[in-house]
Amino acid sequence: MAQLTKRFRRILTATLLILLVAGAAYTLGWSKALVIKEISYSGVSAGSPEGMLIKNSLEGAQSELALNKPLARLNIAALANKLNNIDWISRDEISRNWFSGKVTIRISKRVPVAQFRDPSGAAKFIDQSGMEFGLPSAPDLAASSIPAITLNGANLPARVAAARFISAMPASILESMTSLVISENQTIEMNSSIGEVGEVGKVGKVGLLINWGSATDLQNKVGVLNKLLAMPENKKATQIDLTSVTSPVVK
Repeated sequence: MAQLTKRFRRILTATLLILLVAGAAYTLGWSKALVIKEISYSGVSAGSPEGMLIKNSLEGAQSELALNKPLARLNIAALANKLNNIDWISRDEISRNWFSGKVTIRISKRVPVAQFRDPSGAAKFIDQSGMEFGLPSAPDLAASSIPAITLNGANLPARVAAARFISAMPASILESMTSLVISENQTIEMNSSIGEVGEVGKVGKVGLLINWGSATDLQNKVGVLNKLLAMPENKKATQIDLTSVTSPVVK
């Protein structure tokens, strides 16, 4: 009799556990007790082209990310993969609050340091790491303050060299820049408008071609450039080659 009682208790305990797990699964996955009550985005404006692109990518009738859908059935990894396919997003974070029912999507956008046009004529940008990306609402390149460059090589090393150069240049030199060409082997040539007395940024000399060589030792190259421009004998120079910072060439 005692053995039957013990067996009955074990069966009853197992049954209760099964019912408890089944009840919890139903509550989490199918009932209306824990559902999405709010969807919040940060890092993008709600009505902007970027905000609408993200919203349309993540939400919709067939998506798990929708109001009144169960929180537990939300596949955060799948949503994150969709965001990973958007090239102008540098970082994203998706979280859900079980108590409030709020799902939060935080977006960090890439910051462009240079702009160019790809072979099709489309506006493209690179960030400080050399990553190439487009923007849903690309600014007018001619009117933009983002430095414009020409990439003769579309490889990552060329883009990295461009980003490194732009990031290292003083604002005065960038303001005087009229064109910047990055070759496939990462050499940099810049046409600029620089004052006749060597005052960087003062328009007066048009068409000074500066060959910077590679995107290395740029701080020293800028210093050498300023010293060369300050010399009276160089006021009519049309070319300066800084490939070798210890042996610059002026023509």
